[in-house]
Amino acid sequence: MDERPARLAARVKAINAAHAYANELHRTLIEIFRPLVGVKLFKVDGSFLAKYVPLLPEFPNRHNLMVYRHRSDYSLAWTVKTYEQVVGASHCLYYETTIYIGDVSGVTLKNVNDPCDMKADYTAADIAAKREAYKAAKKVADDALSALYPFDEYDR
Repeated sequence: MDERPARLAARVKAINAAHAYANELHRTLIEIFRPLVGVKLFKVDGSFLAKYVPLLPEFPNRHNLMVYRHRSDYSLAWTVKTYEQVVGASHCLYYETTIYIGDVSGVTLKNVNDPCDMKADYTAADIAAKREAYKAAKKVADDALSALYPFDEYDR
């Protein structure tokens, strides 16, 4: 049995779920951190100062949706991770995306990024059509490259 359609459906569902939650979380976190630009937010070990911890929302840590802080000396970011079971199979597909809230210098938040809107309405049919279009374009490119023989794309 060909499980590719089920794998694609699971991947589309995982990506849409991650992007939808990431879009919502990104807007929430930007509003929390916008007034804190230029403020010392972190301890030397990289964790938040105790007075800022209550400002943060509760991040989900469920089997199909998990959010964790991306550790970096240069940016304030969180990663959203989802997974979806492949229907008819004994495995699942994972997807994660990272949302960047702003830039950090040392222990201080330097700026806050604008909200981003990641696409969260993919469909399996649309992705399948785009894959077919890519395959056709790739064949045209491969045929054109073959026609160049014994030359290559560039002269060395």
